[in-house]
Formats: sequence, C-alpha cells, structure tokens
Amino acid sequence: MSAGTRSTPVAASRRIRLGELEIVALADGAAVSWPEPLSELFPDVTPEHWSGLRARHPELFGTAGGWRLDVLCYLIRGPGWNLLVDTGMGPAESGYSAFVGAAGSLPRLLATEGLRPDQVEMVFFTHLHPDHIGWNRVGSGAARGLTFDRASYRVPALDWETFQDPGIEAGAAWPFVADLIDPLAASGRLGLVAAGEEIRPGVTVVELPGHTIGHAGLAIVGGGREALLCGDAFLHPAQVERAEVTMLREMDQAAAIATRRRVLDGIVDQEVVFLGSHFPDFGRLRSTAEGVGWTRLADEERALP
Repeated sequence: MSAGTRSTPVAASRRIRLGELEIVALADGAAVSWPEPLSELFPDVTPEHWSGLRARHPELFGTAGGWRLDVLCYLIRGPGWNLLVDTGMGPAESGYSAFVGAAGSLPRLLATEGLRPDQVEMVFFTHLHPDHIGWNRVGSGAARGLTFDRASYRVPALDWETFQDPGIEAGAAWPFVADLIDPLAASGRLGLVAAGEEIRPGVTVVELPGHTIGHAGLAIVGGGREALLCGDAFLHPAQVERAEVTMLREMDQAAAIATRRRVLDGIVDQEVVFLGSHFPDFGRLRSTAEGVGWTRLADEERALP
C-alpha cells in the first residue's frame, strides 16, 4: 500500500525530521477542556506547585483553572511506509468525545497529510484507554467497521492481556472493549509486541508500564537524531517536574513513578526529543534551578513543511 502523498500539511511546529523519518503530531483533540478538577486528577500537586505550573505553561490551563489538553496521535513516515500511533478520542458519538464535549478530527488531519484511512499501513497503540482507540471503528449498525481497514495492528502484549480481563470496564463511564478493542483481533491483522521489537526501521517498542499495566512507547532513531514517544507515561509537565506526582487513573502508581524516574534518568539534558500524548508540543526535558522541567523544542530543530 502507498505511504500516501501529502497535500496541505500541518504547521511545521508539529513536524520534525529524523534523517529519513518524519514525525507529525496530529491533534485529534486540540485544547480540550477536561471536565474534572485538576486537584482531583493529580491529588499530589500542591496549590503552590499548580501556581508555578500555571505561570510556566499557561496554555495548559483553562479560564476556570482546569486542564486544557491536546489528545495527540502521531504519524511516522519512512521510505515507502507509514505508521499511525494511537487513534485518538474518536468522533462526536464516542464515549470519550461525549465526556469532554468535543469531537475528534483524525481522519481530516490524515487527509491533510495525503492519507486516506485505507492507506494507513500499521497502527501502534501505546495502550488501550478510550482516548487512544477512539477512531478504531466508524459507522453504525451493520455498516460499522474498522476505520483503518487495511492496516495491521500492534498492541503491547501485556496491555492486550490486561484489557481482556472481564472486569476492566468496572467503574468505566461507558463500555468500549467489545466495540473498539475486540474487533482488532477479529480482523486477523493483530500482532502483540514486546519491548525491544523493531516494528519499522528505526522504530522500536519501549516498555513504559504504570499508566496501564502494559503501557509502552517508541524509541525513534534516524539521521543521528533520537525521539522518545512516551504516550501517557507523563500526562502533564507536573509529572516531569516531580516524577512522584500520580494521576488518579494510573493502574499501577508505583510502576508509573518508577517509569518516569527511569525516563528522566535517561533523557534529561540529552538531545532526545520528548513526545507525549497530551503535551502541547514537541519538547525536551531539561535541568532547571528547581530540578527538571519540560520545554518546547526550538524552532530551528523542526522540519519545514
């Protein structure tokens, strides 16, 4: 299948190049307002820390002080191939989109990159939470089917096992496994992956457990440059500044903290581009007078459209 021909591209600010590889951030949800108070979602953050974060990253706070976040998917392109990472929050009728009061726009964003859904060759999931699988299927009734109907699918094996547990939806605001996860296996194109597997040239699975039991990311290397796609291992700059900051819905908080500390130990002050699923931009993790912080990638390090 074709890697697609790009038409009108997204802004250069959401695009980087690593040698022959190109990474494009696609905001399925842009500046989405989270409906729950930040103090409940991240209960370890003090009011003083929130005040400092608001000063450093005002774009992440709504008018009432709530969390304003992007819901990002990533398109990675190499010579003759393309790879989509996560499928976002989904159309207006999806459970997550209804929860946040906004509809996703992934198919439209892919179209700006010259890709129809049937031209997406592989989809990798960092994990199987609803805001990462929302566009897995489209349509209704007998016409409902896989959006990326020719793609192969790659899921961290431990996350697949976790989300096959019949109790996984206990307490969930809406059901999602039977509709958005199980059809991946029924397609006959599902592959379960583990840390260390190279799923495309220069793109290797990295184990990042905690947010979910089998959560994973991607180490991306090309042209002497490196990027680490962390998914939801870090949800907010608060967790960069203090790795011990937990999030209410992390499945294994101790493992999540250990993962963040391991990532920080490995890439702080290194020339590794940091990619998160809910951060506002490409970034770096840098030492600061107070400890560690997230900073935007410099303009000169970005690929031109």
